[in-house]
Amino acid sequence: MGYAKPTSERLYFKFIEIEDKDALKDALSDWRADGVTESDYEFDLRIKKWLEQNKLMRSEGVAEEDDLKVENVMRRDCWWTEGIYLRSDDTCIGFTRGKFSDNCYYHYVTAIRPSYRGNGYFGECNLMGNKILFTTYTHIEKQISMIPVDELNKENSYASLDALGTDDVRETRTDRIAPTTYQKKIITRDQFMEWYNKDEQKPLRDAYYNYEIIN
Repeated sequence: MGYAKPTSERLYFKFIEIEDKDALKDALSDWRADGVTESDYEFDLRIKKWLEQNKLMRSEGVAEEDDLKVENVMRRDCWWTEGIYLRSDDTCIGFTRGKFSDNCYYHYVTAIRPSYRGNGYFGECNLMGNKILFTTYTHIEKQISMIPVDELNKENSYASLDALGTDDVRETRTDRIAPTTYQKKIITRDQFMEWYNKDEQKPLRDAYYNYEIIN
């Protein structure tokens, strides 16, 4: 079965595989403030769930060549998980997770392995993600994400820039032990394209980007 492979200057995305398990667990190794991580058994169950969800993105009733067209993908109201890989040697350095519903993309998390942070990969992932949603997936009307308030604009990431949408909704979650407050961010297609097409964003428009279906 085919899969989508978006590619940027240094990275590419594709559906995770069972062989990525250790890398994905490493990306979540400091998720909890108390340092507690899932056991191998617990994480095996998590990965198996993610793999099963990814299979739902490939409907058996859809012809292979049409399987990953966005108009077909958006009919499947299911969470899905893509790995983030280095183009240089195919190393998995993290993952991104979200879902499509009603012409909207709900972004849940982008997690980078600790040893690969601080190299601009997070910002590159965000830019590639927005190019996918708004220049390739022309049916998407908006992206919704929840960003930790303490992290807003700290990395100058494209998803967190105030120019790309703000919202007053805040939510405090306890899944990371230390309560973390998130701010809801809504980026519409019109907001992104207006910002993206400004003269000062030409370097971002010119940055390498490719999207292909691999059979």
